[in-house]
Amino acid sequence: MRVPSIWWIAGVIALGALVAGAMIASGSESLGKAGFLILGALLAIVTGVLVEVRKRQVQVRDLARVLYAELTHLVARCVFDSEAPWKDYWPKSAAPRLMNTAKLRKFAPATPTIYGATAGQLALLSGKAPQTMIEFHYRLSALRREIENAVAGVAPSDSANVPLDTLKLIGLRFRRTWRRRWTSAEKLRIVEESLAGSRLVSATARRYGISRQLLLNWRKALASDHEAGEGSIGPPFVPAIVVPSAPPTTEAIEAGQIEIVSPKGLRVVFGPGVDVEVVVRIVRGLERR
Repeated sequence: MRVPSIWWIAGVIALGALVAGAMIASGSESLGKAGFLILGALLAIVTGVLVEVRKRQVQVRDLARVLYAELTHLVARCVFDSEAPWKDYWPKSAAPRLMNTAKLRKFAPATPTIYGATAGQLALLSGKAPQTMIEFHYRLSALRREIENAVAGVAPSDSANVPLDTLKLIGLRFRRTWRRRWTSAEKLRIVEESLAGSRLVSATARRYGISRQLLLNWRKALASDHEAGEGSIGPPFVPAIVVPSAPPTTEAIEAGQIEIVSPKGLRVVFGPGVDVEVVVRIVRGLERR
């Protein structure tokens, strides 16, 4: 049900006040009494509305404070844990020391108390705060579940070591828990991995700590851009075409396109609004060919 705007409510109250004033000014005793009754009712309504507005403001302020206090604690712990030791597990070629289950349990995030108790009130927050809060706690729960599954999948001994691949996945989840923004190059790389074979969407999404639906949205956005022939969704994906070497045309320059020719004669044509990171990544790839 749609809630009436505050301006509609103010307009109805003002109209009622005018009607009541006209009834009082009419000189009729009965109309005057009715006008005073209307004014009294309007005064009660205005008072009630003001009280509710103030209560809502206080409720939103207190909710934001307690959620922020808990959120800062959880984010700070993820950041500190990512710096040491989980940052060493991020590179694919990393070979850090193994970790036993007893030590791994210590990195399991604490279950949020305030968020769970106030989840039904997140809609009171303005802007993107509710969505951001939900996404963060989703990633936090995924990290907690990953650690629990890793511990459960190892021999029932505190001294048993966790496989290195599992530790790398957990380290990546630590990074994705507090790092929300994805660059265009990262999105493109993740989509490429999911397209490298059949039924890799869930596995790729799990590896990078994102939801399967988010990865599908990125794939759909990339496919839409290629079909449209332009960056219709903005900077995340920009079409690039590798063609045999040929001199740049006047039409391409006038259209705002960028052409890069590799030493081996390959020419890459970028559309307008190309992201710099995507250009750098493709140029490096051409240099290795």
